[in-house]
Amino acid sequence: MQCDFLDYVGSILSGGYYCKKSDKYVDTYTRNTYCDNSLRYRECPIYTKGNSSGGCYLTTAVCDILGYEDHCPTLDTLRSFRDDYMKKHEECLPLLEDYDVVGPVISEKLIKDENRVKIANTMLNIFINEAIDSIIDKEYQAAIDTYENMTIYLMDYFNLDMNMLNSNKAKEFVRKREIK
Repeated sequence: MQCDFLDYVGSILSGGYYCKKSDKYVDTYTRNTYCDNSLRYRECPIYTKGNSSGGCYLTTAVCDILGYEDHCPTLDTLRSFRDDYMKKHEECLPLLEDYDVVGPVISEKLIKDENRVKIANTMLNIFINEAIDSIIDKEYQAAIDTYENMTIYLMDYFNLDMNMLNSNKAKEFVRKREIK
């Protein structure tokens, strides 16, 4: 999986790659370190420049669009759940890897969407608050299911390829869509 902002342009000087986000050619080191490594998107100095969310679509919605502080109870609860529960359970790791792949893409599309405030409010009121309620009630699988549903909702809204994800819910969504 490579960064959605990376284009192959066939230039000998650049090694053939161009970053559509920065409008510049990408050197081999940057391409190998960030663009061709989906787990390092958030660290890319080109991608995160000028984007306080760092490619996290939850932060984009809650902070950049709705105006919450970065360390508000909403985001701190979700981060705590990620760090204290999800990272410690092997079955959750593919979901975290999926988020690293799709998060920056959704974040970029969300911040540019003319309906971004409505979408961010939908995310907060329908998905994020429900996930937090589940976390508080220690219904961790319900929180994970809600997050997966939100991701699929956003990917569908932005017409993103569900094959970017490895989660079973995303694969099931793709199968159902192909049957129709």
